[in-house]
Amino acid sequence: KPVLHGLCTLGYALRAILLHWQQHHHDVDDTVQVKFVSTKFSFPVAVGSAIQVCLWTQEASLGMLHCSFKVYDQSDNLVLDDGFVQASLSKKESSDSGHFVLRRMSK
Repeated sequence: KPVLHGLCTLGYALRAILLHWQQHHHDVDDTVQVKFVSTKFSFPVAVGSAIQVCLWTQEASLGMLHCSFKVYDQSDNLVLDDGFVQASLSKKESSDSGHFVLRRMSK
């Protein structure tokens, strides 16, 4: 079976963590900006496998969030271990539509 790239697995885990923070801990108008991420890649994930993100959040002072996490695959193998995310919270600007702008870089 093909193996999912480790950074892709980390990306899916971070997405789940950010959605959790937005849906369960903060106002809908809050923007979460990731400042720091660390983890240990401990087992490969097969393409198409489901992953489960287990997280422990702690709101720190001055609008900072801290979260520890572990990620398991559908066979209960630990795939990301000792994960840690630090993020900041801020109110969305009224002109911020929440959309990303992609620009082509010239050669």
